[in-house]
Amino acid sequence: SVELDSDGEPIRNGGGLYYILPVVQGKGGGLEFAKTGSQS
Repeated sequence: SVELDSDGEPIRNGGGLYYILPVVQGKGGGLEFAKTGSQS
């Protein structure tokens, strides 16, 4: 499925991984992008 940002636009990360963080205590949720070393 396509994940959308807060503006309703598709999230693009050049084929890398991303993690969806739950909304907990204070800072809230969000996405964290991570390099895997195998991105093109």
